[in-house]
Amino acid sequence: MTLEAMTDAVISMAVESWRFGRVFDRLLTKLNAGENNRYKSQFRWFIKKVEEALEQAD
Repeated sequence: MTLEAMTDAVISMAVESWRFGRVFDRLLTKLNAGENNRYKSQFRWFIKKVEEALEQAD
């Protein structure tokens, strides 16, 4: 796999994670407050990890 292909793959994964985030936010509105906070916290951790990986990949 070339560097360009690897970069494209990482970018694609990041974009899809952000798209999933929008869907996930809509789903969270259907949960009670306790569940909402728990899952929102887990998703924030996931997005943080995606952002860290993007920073490492430049």
